[in-house]
Amino acid sequence: MEERKMKKIVALVLAMVMCMTCLAGCGGATGNGGGSNNGKIWNLSEAEVAKDIVLQANIRESYHRKLYAHVNSNLMNGITADTSAASAQPVWVTILEILMGAGYVGFMVMLILYVLAERKERRA
Repeated sequence: MEERKMKKIVALVLAMVMCMTCLAGCGGATGNGGGSNNGKIWNLSEAEVAKDIVLQANIRESYHRKLYAHVNSNLMNGITADTSAASAQPVWVTILEILMGAGYVGFMVMLILYVLAERKERRA
C-alpha cells in the first residue's frame, strides 16, 4: 500500500512539473513585439484600411515613434551599413529545452508505469 501511495505522489509531482514547464513555454517569442500585423485580428480588410486615412496616419506615426526610439537607442551604437547580424541562442536556453524534453519523457514513462501498476493491482 505504501508503494502505491508513493507512485501516486511521484505521478502527481511529475504532472505538476510538466504543467509548469508547459506554462513556462507558452507565449514564446513571436518576433512582433507583442502586437499583431494581422488585419484579420482587428476585423479590417485591406480595402477598409486603404479608405481610412486617419488609421493610416496613426499607424505611420506609431511605426515612426517605434523606429525612432529603436534607432536612437544604445542598441544601435556601433552599427553601420557593413555590420552583419547573426542570431545566437544562449547555452542556458538549450539546457532548459533539453531538461524540459527529459521531463516530458520522464512524465510519460511514469504515467505508463502508473497505469501498468494500476492494471496489475486490479487484476490481483
